Amino acid sequence: MTSWLLKWKPKAVRELTALWNQSSEKAAVTKAVHQLEQALSRNPMTFGESRVGLQRMAFEKPLCINFEVIPDDHKVIVISVREW
Repeated sequence: MTSWLLKWKPKAVRELTALWNQSSEKAAVTKAVHQLEQALSRNPMTFGESRVGLQRMAFEKPLCINFEVIPDDHKVIVISVREW
């Protein structure tokens, strides 16, 4: 199984940083990020819920992420992060 390259847009990194800094459960946020990144690097085409085009949304308490899958480049780009 081929791994997918995972990139985070700067906006998504800023959103995640703000959520982590404001969270009273930093360990839960860290764990959610790890689980999301693991799933995205394995098979993002079937992970989460489909949206417009190649965009998808995934949930891992306490986070929700929007991401885009670029199959030809085997790349996943996290577009945004919010609290769920």
